[in-house]
Amino acid sequence: MGDGIRTNRGNIPNCEELLSLLGDAGIEKLAVSKRLELIGRCQSFLADRVQDWLADRRLEVALDPALSTFENIQRILASARVFKKDGSVAQHMVGAKLEVSFPQIRVENQSVTTADKQLGRHGDFVLNDVAFHITVAPNQGHCQRCEQNIVAGLRPYLLVPEKRVPTARGLIEDYSNPEKVTVLSIEAFVATNLDENSFFSAKAVGGSLRSFLECYNRRVNEVETDKSLVIVVPDNLFSL
Repeated sequence: MGDGIRTNRGNIPNCEELLSLLGDAGIEKLAVSKRLELIGRCQSFLADRVQDWLADRRLEVALDPALSTFENIQRILASARVFKKDGSVAQHMVGAKLEVSFPQIRVENQSVTTADKQLGRHGDFVLNDVAFHITVAPNQGHCQRCEQNIVAGLRPYLLVPEKRVPTARGLIEDYSNPEKVTVLSIEAFVATNLDENSFFSAKAVGGSLRSFLECYNRRVNEVETDKSLVIVVPDNLFSL
């Protein structure tokens, strides 16, 4: 009950009901090994139901083509942050942005749970001589990866949320060759390209945003089991 009180007081009645049901089942009369086996099966069942719930969930964002593209991208990240999915969404948004920008180049698509070291990658994405690192929480580890990129003859890009840009630049300054690292906000990096694709036309920006989201969703569906990363494309982007 302590965990229920610490994390969410609304859980207490649910915990009490569950304990009552378990008591009625008489599991305390079972051998310890059998009891642990039964509890494990119950945990697996509950975990499966959570996965079912996540599979049906989609990320809904109030997007408006009348607003700046920067604001719309920021809204996507803010909505994802509520569910602690902003890091995953950010990585796939950058991947979709690169694919839309350079259709003639194959842009790698990996699950966000795949570590760079695991695949021997120089970054989340590598295009020609540039290694892209995407994070919502820049730290010294990212700076070290950028330093390794420079030694390997690559040009590192560190992409972070707008409000984290000063932090990222401050961290980079403590390492050698900070002038060789490009630090940009994820919002600006993605939004500028979408505006360019629409030829800076107010009438075309909605279609550009829609195409970007469709590319993003396709990439997510290709590699992720967590479909809650999929972004609902709002109707107002189809009416343009």
